[in-house]
Amino acid sequence: MRLVTFQEIGSSEARLGALSPADKVIDLQERHRALFGGSLSELASMLALIEGGPAVLDLARSLAASEGEELSIGKDVRLLAPIPLPPQIRDSMNFLGHLVNAIDGRNRRNGVTERTKAQ
Repeated sequence: MRLVTFQEIGSSEARLGALSPADKVIDLQERHRALFGGSLSELASMLALIEGGPAVLDLARSLAASEGEELSIGKDVRLLAPIPLPPQIRDSMNFLGHLVNAIDGRNRRNGVTERTKAQ
């Protein structure tokens, strides 16, 4: 199963979907509503699905495999970044500090009291 985040054309709401074998988008929340009559917070976004764990992923698989409406990419929906607003972005701003601490830690374990010029 290939998961996607998408927007319906004309909407600003990001939604969770899966790609069908025909490369069309299956709206997982809408499929859940059609089958079970209600929304599920774990299907609100890619991040919610990930945080929901294996049981929610299994549910998403079964929803994607069930019969229902499929949306065309470009005509009905546009694809977005999988997690449009990631909760954390890492950069390399502290890499040098991390490297220095790692070398000092290794030196302490090996009984070395000072860094060499090569370190």
